[in-house]
Amino acid sequence: MMLDAILENLKVLGDEASYINSEGMTTFSELYGYVSNLYHFLLRENEKRLPVVIIGHKEVYFRAAMVASSFAGMVYVPIDNHTPRGRILEILEQLGEVFVIGGSFSSQRCVSVSEINDAMRCVSERGIERIYMGKDDAYYIIFTSGSTGKPKGVVVSYKNVDSCVRWLASLIDVRGKVIANQGDFSFDLSVADLYVSLFCGATHLAYEKDCDEGAVDRIVRCLPSYAVFTPSFVDLLLLDKRFSAEGVPSLEGIIFCGERLRSITVRRLRERFPTIELINCYGPTEATFAVTGGIVKGEEISLGTAKDGVEIVIADKQMAVLPDGEVGEIVIIGDSVADGYLSGESGGFFEQGGRKAYRTGDLGLMVGGELFFSGRADGQIKYKGYRIELEDIERNIAELGFVEFVMVYAKRDEEGRVLKICADVLLKNGEDISARDIKAKLSDRLPSYMIPMIRVVDEIPLSANGKYMIGADINGKKTYY
Repeated sequence: MMLDAILENLKVLGDEASYINSEGMTTFSELYGYVSNLYHFLLRENEKRLPVVIIGHKEVYFRAAMVASSFAGMVYVPIDNHTPRGRILEILEQLGEVFVIGGSFSSQRCVSVSEINDAMRCVSERGIERIYMGKDDAYYIIFTSGSTGKPKGVVVSYKNVDSCVRWLASLIDVRGKVIANQGDFSFDLSVADLYVSLFCGATHLAYEKDCDEGAVDRIVRCLPSYAVFTPSFVDLLLLDKRFSAEGVPSLEGIIFCGERLRSITVRRLRERFPTIELINCYGPTEATFAVTGGIVKGEEISLGTAKDGVEIVIADKQMAVLPDGEVGEIVIIGDSVADGYLSGESGGFFEQGGRKAYRTGDLGLMVGGELFFSGRADGQIKYKGYRIELEDIERNIAELGFVEFVMVYAKRDEEGRVLKICADVLLKNGEDISARDIKAKLSDRLPSYMIPMIRVVDEIPLSANGKYMIGADINGKKTYY
């Protein structure tokens, strides 16, 4: 399976570049030593095989620890270090007893960054002879935004990841090439570039939030052949004229996922890169990165066709399958559907003819085997590639204690893409708190991409029929912060 191929590459590719980040370049040989050391460290120090919580931001130890945990047969939980501590504590509470790398939390077995780096870089001749991970074992748990106001853990199995990575590797030829990363390792967008690079023997090029070198600077310097990006990230790259066939002559293709790809983005890319291959993918975290994909050819942008082992159907509210061309809920059936939520709640998970299935809540239609996206049936949005429940933000604002009323909503462009998240907040009598203060307090509870633009209002704006008027101007207060 996938890990066998990764182990073989770690052993034989020697001095070829495996990873490039702000720490420098790591070869496959060096990475094998790091992974092997952490593999034996985990088998020794984590005898109970507790879930391995890894906290960081694209450091070498983060990447090595994920692979080492997998070889050791231990499910890992990636958490970006930009996540507020309060939200991390909510995640740890759901997980129970864990083994933490890169953080310090009472009542948990914790290993600091310096300790894990020392363990990773020690001199040792021990290799990896046995892979403990079984195909039905939980491979990782990724936490996403939940409508209850608490993060929600999705449990993804080894066979889910194996199926996804093999499919992606069949779409692009990256062996010996460079594949660029955008997504945090706690975001399943990164599953594609991280594991495809290891599986195919490619160089993984990381984009880091806090790095002094800008994204375009790194791309121009390292010249990737492929990239896994969200459309909004590409829109930012296109603001720099160097992001072109002249500046990045190596770029053969981009895999898009995480949010809707706009026709204007496609047009601008083709103007800059006339021969580029654009692959548009679709899939929720509950279905392991993506389940459909296809090359964008014309102006009408589809989400492609279903991967092997997966069936996509469009259903009505009674779960009756709709014919081609009719809009309904997108339902995923087959190999890529995750094991479920950590909490045990069913959510959209169910069984269909003995196969795992998931109701996405996304609306779409099928035309000749190709999937087209039509929006959401609820309050979930995609913003900067992240999946966000607006209720999650509302509940966290309401729980601040001084809020009488809050309404969170998304402002969109003419194509339906979310431009920004906004919140109208009515304070309790006697409270005098600014929008900036509210945002500061939210920063202890929510990651930065979930913190909305705040407007403090003096009254609840209602229409003549009693409905809330989203974004209505109240008493001249038009400014958001």
